[in-house]
Amino acid sequence: TKQRKQTFLVLIDFSKRSMKALKYAISLTKIIDGKIVLLYVGKPKEVVVLKSESTGQEVKDLDKNKAEVQLRSIMEMIESEGLEAEFINTVGHRNTKINEYIKLFSPALVVLGKSDRLGKIAEHLIYQNNDNLLLVDSDVEFNTETQISIACNETLLPDVKTDLLFWLSLNTLSPLFIFVNKKKSKEDKISFPRSWKDILTLDHTIGYKKKQHLSVVKSFKNHIVDNHIELVCIDRKQKKDSLLSRLFYNQNTTKEIIHNTHIPILVMAKSM
Repeated sequence: TKQRKQTFLVLIDFSKRSMKALKYAISLTKIIDGKIVLLYVGKPKEVVVLKSESTGQEVKDLDKNKAEVQLRSIMEMIESEGLEAEFINTVGHRNTKINEYIKLFSPALVVLGKSDRLGKIAEHLIYQNNDNLLLVDSDVEFNTETQISIACNETLLPDVKTDLLFWLSLNTLSPLFIFVNKKKSKEDKISFPRSWKDILTLDHTIGYKKKQHLSVVKSFKNHIVDNHIELVCIDRKQKKDSLLSRLFYNQNTTKEIIHNTHIPILVMAKSM
């Protein structure tokens, strides 16, 4: 299968966490042929501080100009590493603008810096969109030795878009590790949806792990530590047996996972 050029849409606000997300996106682009699109969305209420429409517009333009300088500098840094990049500098309602540019670019991946809690933008992208979303809060890079795992709560793997996961697995040395959080059962065989057909053609062997008598959160955390997982993939099904819905079932669980999981998390798009 010939690899298509991928677009990675990086949401940036110049914070430390968004720069960590950018660093990870750059490392991905070096291994998987792709292009980085930086998206900065300024809030109108943050830049229009005077009542006068004309004066307010001047303030807004000054804010955009400042962001423009920073974005251009970052883009030139990316291009100096031999990578393709462009940036979007706009002002408006963040979720609306993000949706607009996701529709325009149809990115293989949306990359977002992750805070200690699930922010409004992350919630919007998880629950209101169906795009591959990468949440990053650690200062790490993707490389050929990255250990990738997909986590699920059942022996039937999630029916997700696996194109990106296929290329990630193809470009890493370790086998894709499947973590199944399932209580003791006579049936241990994993069932693969049709969307997994490309991944199953890889030479990599797919590991199988079963945890028993532990909570979802505890099993999840133990799996990451015990198996040195560096990138974990979860689905976004809204069923009660979905790992994602269990992880984000209530506020306390959400805070615990977000606070304690300091590796990149790939929330996979559902297969249509």
